[in-house]
Amino acid sequence: MPGSRGQLNMMLQTGGSTIFVGCLGAMLENTWFFRKKISKLIYNKSFIAATALFLFIITHFLYGFFRGMYTVPLSTTIASLCIMVLVYWVVYVPSPIAYFLNKKIVVKIGILSYSLYIWQQLFLTTRIHYWFNLFPQNIFLVVIVALISYYGVEKPILQLKAKFKRV
Repeated sequence: MPGSRGQLNMMLQTGGSTIFVGCLGAMLENTWFFRKKISKLIYNKSFIAATALFLFIITHFLYGFFRGMYTVPLSTTIASLCIMVLVYWVVYVPSPIAYFLNKKIVVKIGILSYSLYIWQQLFLTTRIHYWFNLFPQNIFLVVIVALISYYGVEKPILQLKAKFKRV
């Protein structure tokens, strides 16, 4: 099905590992394995540099050379593991990147990122040409709708967690 190749990594059987690795990363964070093994790796500058090099450069060459033979069985899982390592590094190791990511505006964008992700397809598409998805108003509109969505829906639902929290 050549027409479906663009959606290949969005399918559960080929892209589900991204969710799995994210859950694994969250579960590992408070374990002895994290404290003994992973924490040593994230303080190793060579390991972090190799991880970033692989994620941002080498994987593109592998994709270019192997195409689907690399993409389907390996690339999303390996990329997710690399991202997990880099997230741990940014969270636990002081660095200029961590400093930048903790800037107030970047944190605000991070807080809105899910709402932006949900609404961006309506406003940032080139497939339809209505006034609300043309530049520059599409940028402003997606931010406004994301703010409404976050403060009107997402934040109230997140506040419900306190009512159901285990003692």
